[in-house]
Amino acid sequence: MLIAIKKIMLLEVTIMNTPFKKTAILMATCALPAVTLASSPFSGPNVETRGFVELEHLNTDGSTENVIAGELFFNWSPSAISSYGLGVTGGLEALTRLDSSGDDYVGLWLALTYSMSGSAYGQSMLSFGFPTAPIDDYASTGAFNDSVLLGLETSIATGSYVRFANIAESERAFGVRYDTTSGPLSYGVSWHRISSDFGDVDAFSGAARYTVGTLTYAGGIEHLNGPGDSATLARVGVEADYDPLRAHLYLFKGDSGVSPDAVEVGVFYDVMANLTIGATYMDIDDSVDLLGITAKYNIANGGYVQAGITDVDSDTFFDLSVGYRF
Repeated sequence: MLIAIKKIMLLEVTIMNTPFKKTAILMATCALPAVTLASSPFSGPNVETRGFVELEHLNTDGSTENVIAGELFFNWSPSAISSYGLGVTGGLEALTRLDSSGDDYVGLWLALTYSMSGSAYGQSMLSFGFPTAPIDDYASTGAFNDSVLLGLETSIATGSYVRFANIAESERAFGVRYDTTSGPLSYGVSWHRISSDFGDVDAFSGAARYTVGTLTYAGGIEHLNGPGDSATLARVGVEADYDPLRAHLYLFKGDSGVSPDAVEVGVFYDVMANLTIGATYMDIDDSVDLLGITAKYNIANGGYVQAGITDVDSDTFFDLSVGYRF
């Protein structure tokens, strides 16, 4: 049952000082940084791709974890059909734990799209099949402190149920999604049907972003209907971009026994063209506090190295990663 699944997730938050348990990592794989498909759905006759691959090492009190994670998302509008507004969008998200066998998790997305750019409703697009949820694209933060593994843990509060079911449980979410952009406002709504061991779950979600000058306001809501049970999750946030300084504040409202409440604040500063430093704080359910400091150095042609220190309720985590983003 839906609530039963999410109770397991909530219990895992209480063991953040031992974060390498299989369940915690499995439940949180939805924190893999999402590619915002809604930001460029009108790609014309060409194929547009975006993604990353990363190797990360995390250490705390002599305990270590090594992970390879990556994603690839695409928009494809072949010239033979793009003149009719048709196209295809999809993606793959994957994570494998190198220190244990059998812990490989894969999420797949694939949808037929129909774009209506230039219509009276602005630039709009319908997606049919297995699309992502708009709440992940419009109103979510990235991996906590630039760490894939710690991001996996905190996604218990910040990720969508649709992504959780796809990646963690391999339950592909069939659905329909609508996105539109008009001036500074972009928003999307969707319906997904998820067939789980506990019965069918309907996920209704909507999210929006509105940009005014250097500020962007974001928000989203997700309502879940399971067999004899339901839950509603919501979040609001504001993002600021005062180049070279960026910051965000997000509030996440959970539902009792389903997902915890959370607050996240992040500040990032571009010290130079290739070097960014940042600090992020998160409070989960007034019971778990995380404070992290990170530095990322971008190498030519998409490569990067990142290092960070995170304090989680008096436990200290050191992470080091190398990756390639395209």
